[in-house]
This record gives sequence, structure tokens and C-alpha cells, in this order.
Amino acid sequence: MKKLYIHCDGGFGNRFNSLVIGLIICQRGGFTPVISWPSTNVCRALYDDIFEDEFEFNSNRLEDYSDSINQFEFIMHDNQLNWNVKIISPYSYASIDQIVQYYNNSTKDKLLYFNNLIPNYQDLDLSLISNLKFKKEYYDIVSKFLKFDNYIGIHLRATDSPQGNFNFDQIFNSIKNSEKIYFVCSDSLEVENKFNKLKNVFTFPKTSYVDKIDSSFDWRVSRGTIKDEKNKALSFNVERSAQSVKEAIIDLLILSKSDIMLTSNSTFLTTAQLLKQFNL
Repeated sequence: MKKLYIHCDGGFGNRFNSLVIGLIICQRGGFTPVISWPSTNVCRALYDDIFEDEFEFNSNRLEDYSDSINQFEFIMHDNQLNWNVKIISPYSYASIDQIVQYYNNSTKDKLLYFNNLIPNYQDLDLSLISNLKFKKEYYDIVSKFLKFDNYIGIHLRATDSPQGNFNFDQIFNSIKNSEKIYFVCSDSLEVENKFNKLKNVFTFPKTSYVDKIDSSFDWRVSRGTIKDEKNKALSFNVERSAQSVKEAIIDLLILSKSDIMLTSNSTFLTTAQLLKQFNL
């Protein structure tokens, strides 16, 4: 049986997007999924730290496939490692079925899919999301913590992508003058502490937040100014520990149960919307 290697890299939202489309391709084509979920500076938590391990998975980085690239077909959003091999953009297809047909027509038994966004394919059916299961411990924590059924959820990304399309002070003042209940989550303790001063705001008490790899630089840097432990050039001066990612998953689940306020185009926020849509 043909295998589809689903490479999930970047922050959690990016990884979730690649995972979902990869699994849909497998479902549609009858392929066996193998999930690659590496530990990197933007997400130290591994696949089985987050999800029930119902699929085969590994912690391979993209470069771990360098010696076997001739065994694969590749559908990826870019050629990060400048491999001398045919790589097809996922946006060159109009449908999932076209990807399935391409792979079925290949003489190779391995295809690697990697794309940090969800393309708007003609035949896209995201209902598979409802079958994904986070580890039970996350649901248990959320169930014990939540005291409200009706609340507005606000995600404020404040480190490597500050403010988004909304001004935090304007949001603060709007909440201050409201009688509604708000859940606020952020990758910044400072931001959460500020909003927690409002009587109609609650946050989940996290123990770990995003750190800088090098405190002498800003959150965003010119590519190559900072490198990771594998000497890969970085554009983001961030270190998301496994614990910070795990606690972010709890934030994500609480956010997904709310009336979500759109504050940015963050993939974390769009993931919360997808979880809400499919009642995960």
C-alpha cells in the first residue's frame, strides 16, 4: 500500500493545517499516513504530546529525508532545502482528487506532503477534523477549568506577530465597557496580566510562555541572524517549549468553545475556528 508522509512543521496552527489536508488525501486515496512532526524552536511538543497516537508518526525534520529523496514524490509549498528533485506546489491542483490521481499514477510508493495552509480545493471536505482527538488530559483540564458556557474568546498574539489587525488598547477599553464575559489568551504573560485586571475577563493560568532564543534580538530578525541547534537560519527569534505548546493547546480548546473575536489572521486563531466548527 502506498504511504503518504505528512510533514508538519512550523507553529502548531501550521502543523495542524498540513496534518488535516494530508489525512484527507489519505482518506480519499486509501493511502497509509505517516506523520512527521519534528521538535523545533517554534514547537518543541511532539505529535504524541498532543494527539492520541492513532497513526504512525516520527520526529523527522525535513532534512532527515535528504538521503532518500529519489524514493519520494513531493507536494510542498516550497523547496526549503533546495533539493534537486521535482517538487509540485499544492496550489497547482484544483482538488484533492487531482492529488490522489497524481499519486496513484506514480510508480513510487512514497509521497511527502507539506503545506502550512489549507488550500481552497473544489472538493474540500474538512469534516475529518471531527475525528481527530487531542489527548484526554487536555479535555479533562478544560472541563474542570471552565465555569462559563457563554463567553467571547480573544486571542492576542503579542510576540513575533504583535497587534495583528487590532489595537490591544482598543480591545481592552471595549471589554472594560462591556457587561459580557471574555476569555483572553496570549503568548505573552504581560498581556494576559493586563487584561486579567478587568472583572469580566478570565484567562487560563499558564506556567510557560514563548521565550526568545537570544534575548539581545527582537522577536523577528533578518534571516540568518539567529540559527537553531541544527544550524538552520531563522527569521523568528522564538523558542516554544513543549510545556508552552501543551498549555497553548488548552487555550486553543477553551477559545474554540467561545464566540470567537477575529483579531488576526493567525493560524492559531483559524485552528480554533475549525475546532469550533467541527465541535472537537
